[in-house]
Amino acid sequence: MKGINYKSDFKLVEKGCDFGVPFVFEYRTGIGKCYKASHVDGEYTHCKLMEDGRLMVIFDDHGLHPGVLTCERHFFLTDQDFHDNICDLWDKRPTGIILTPFQTDDCEAEVQLPPYYQQGEPMRWDNMSEEDKEALNAAVVQKLEGQLVQVVSVDETEYEDYFNSIKIENK
Repeated sequence: MKGINYKSDFKLVEKGCDFGVPFVFEYRTGIGKCYKASHVDGEYTHCKLMEDGRLMVIFDDHGLHPGVLTCERHFFLTDQDFHDNICDLWDKRPTGIILTPFQTDDCEAEVQLPPYYQQGEPMRWDNMSEEDKEALNAAVVQKLEGQLVQVVSVDETEYEDYFNSIKIENK
């Protein structure tokens, strides 16, 4: 993680998406004030599209407090399959920056978004590359493995033994 003094202005470069589509990004360091960067109605606010397709977010007089900088990204993708013709795509993750009251490590950072947030037509299974399918599958499997619950039938004696062992460990 890169440390940036929370009073400093800085730039963050995002890559891996089509930043020509409408979006609103909300950056925070916890509860409280957020700093928004957006591309709405053809106008970029607090950011600019770079020639190579990356997005530079410019944190000028941002007013954020110390803490881990996260970003909640909201893309508005055109898709005729939805009733409002918009596919709302959301993502929230840390940026790799910590705003600190101490020394600044660097004034520019870069964030890589995953392949399923990429440009062009809305991502559908049938128009994804094999590499993107594998990456998405791996991400889903990893997330699910951490949430799986295993159910095992036990008789009354085994249940009481297990319950008593938990009580002993929690003392």
